[in-house]
Amino acid sequence: QRAFREDRAKMIAESKKQAQVKGWPGALCIAETADLPDSGYVVDGQHRLGAAWLLKNQDDIDASLHEILIEVYPATENTHKDIFNLFAEINKAEPVPLIDMPHDQVEGGASIDERQVIDFAANQLKSMFPDMFKPSRNCRPPHLNLDNLRNEIHKAGIWRNSKDDSALSGEQLLELLLEQNSKLAALSPESWNDASLGLRINSKSSRESALNKASKFKFYLGLTWKWLHDPL
Repeated sequence: QRAFREDRAKMIAESKKQAQVKGWPGALCIAETADLPDSGYVVDGQHRLGAAWLLKNQDDIDASLHEILIEVYPATENTHKDIFNLFAEINKAEPVPLIDMPHDQVEGGASIDERQVIDFAANQLKSMFPDMFKPSRNCRPPHLNLDNLRNEIHKAGIWRNSKDDSALSGEQLLELLLEQNSKLAALSPESWNDASLGLRINSKSSRESALNKASKFKFYLGLTWKWLHDPL
């Protein structure tokens, strides 16, 4: 399942209040499971469901938002595996981060253990620098989107020890991220003009603005991905 992001659900809720198109697009996908009678897993649409929950007590919303279509898949003998397969099938054509895809079903996906390590470190980082994280996955540097960061860490493989390939703990990964942020902060202003640093900004004016904001909030990891693949 995708990681649930409350800020994304809030963004959807605010958008639906102003949308010209009535109702909720598509159907929520729920998979029943034998070990949880009268309940199930939200396989697709959890942020729409979260947005609907946020709006349910508001009096000024359109009546079309009071109901939401649900597609229910009944429990099977191998429910959990079938849920993984269903999730993978639904999201093959959508930009779901690889880290949220099950590794035994999709090439390049992540294990539960890996997600736990990366999620801990990424969420801690966000809580330390809240002003530098945005709900949109298309946010501009020096801001980061939490899911983009999680996915980049996953692809770079830095959640594993470079010496013996053992898995880091969430705390160790967070320490590594903070160390790289400190090293980026120590770079001279001239260093950021070096193309080899892989700055994620092209124009000079935008670069200066991004650097000023990074300096103000003491957060530099969103300026480049180089630190992930070639640590300072």
